[in-house]
Amino acid sequence: MKFSTIRSFVSKFVIFVSVTTYLSYTVAVNVFKDIKKPSVKLFIYQLPPHLEISAISHSHYGDSFTHRLKDSEFYEKDPRKADYFWIPSGGHVHNTSALLALLAYIKEQHPWWNETAARGEARHILATTFDGGAGESFRRGVSDLRNAKQRLELSSDPASSSRNLIFLTFNGLQDGAVIGQPECLSCFQPGKDIMIPAPWSCGPLCGQQQNEVQYLQQMSPWWQPTDRFQASLSKTRQRLMFFGGHVAKWTPQDPSGRGAAAILYANDTDFLFTRLGTSNFTETLLSTNFCYSPQGTFQGYPDRYISSIIFGCIPIMLNLTTSEQGPWQVPLAFPFEEVLPWHEFATVIDVQDMQRLKKQLLCLLPHAPGMRMGMEGIWQSMLYSSAFPGRGLKADPDKDAFVTLMRVLESRIPQGYRPSSQTYERLSHPASLFPCT
Repeated sequence: MKFSTIRSFVSKFVIFVSVTTYLSYTVAVNVFKDIKKPSVKLFIYQLPPHLEISAISHSHYGDSFTHRLKDSEFYEKDPRKADYFWIPSGGHVHNTSALLALLAYIKEQHPWWNETAARGEARHILATTFDGGAGESFRRGVSDLRNAKQRLELSSDPASSSRNLIFLTFNGLQDGAVIGQPECLSCFQPGKDIMIPAPWSCGPLCGQQQNEVQYLQQMSPWWQPTDRFQASLSKTRQRLMFFGGHVAKWTPQDPSGRGAAAILYANDTDFLFTRLGTSNFTETLLSTNFCYSPQGTFQGYPDRYISSIIFGCIPIMLNLTTSEQGPWQVPLAFPFEEVLPWHEFATVIDVQDMQRLKKQLLCLLPHAPGMRMGMEGIWQSMLYSSAFPGRGLKADPDKDAFVTLMRVLESRIPQGYRPSSQTYERLSHPASLFPCT
């Protein structure tokens, strides 16, 4: 069935669809409405000058997170009262020796690492915001790390299943211990590591639009008056799917899924594939129902889901990819999925199932207005307004990404600093949770 036929059907019954899908999206709309602000407490280690972020990191992300934490009610000066332990100097650290020295200092000069590790508790946190995540920060799989590997204890080795260190990362690629790989690129472990959104909201607009913040506020449905906001989300959108970016590998074996999707749908008029900078992305996102947000070309972290949500385009998240290191199927995590109901406002696709993507999207199309409404409760969780003021749209400081991270950490405490069994089950993205998959 052509998308134009489905679109006609949806336009006639959009009110009916919005009502009947209310129960589908009401959880997301109210996800934090009646939940009190988290009360989790984090201690921040004090480091000598040679281990401070200015000495070992290539970015300000870890420093900004640390300052935001220190200025918040979540900061605990007494480590004996802390729920978690924050390790400064995170961010773009691409220096194995520096990271080993950093962890060695904490283990040798303070008792908290050894005490929590002895109980099997993952309570120490390090931000690793390189494209490849923790594995890239530790140079996993590179020959110089193999020589240093003997100095990496299991409690801090990114590839170890018994690691007691929590990595905050933009990349949720679950290679390594999760699937039995001896080496890993990202080394993400669900229920231990936490995928966080990249700290910008302009997405494809970054660097292409003057006065980006004002433009985002003018165009995003979340900043419109109530009547315009509801109309923007419930109206019939003209295009089925959009992907903006480079397709480097026109092959079904492309781990990002871009190649298979382009081969199958580049000439389909219901789909639009275009390179960055060659289209008006704002209008395209606002007029499209579903937007593909894959990993990077070389399995770097995704970020298109942020701009998709900002403009009410339902993200298509890559659920299962292939490994470039062998015959493994590699799961992927989503940002803050321990507390955010991604099944309410997004859909998933496996890289090897691209041939059924159009059928899946047409099946979901009648529910699109409700799924867009579902973003109302979560879009602020994608933005770091309190940590990076003045960048992108302004979110409520009690609902932004920094506070959402605190919610994830707090949710683990009752189960011994790990997710509940129900949460673990949801992290596997069962088909029963995502309609039409």
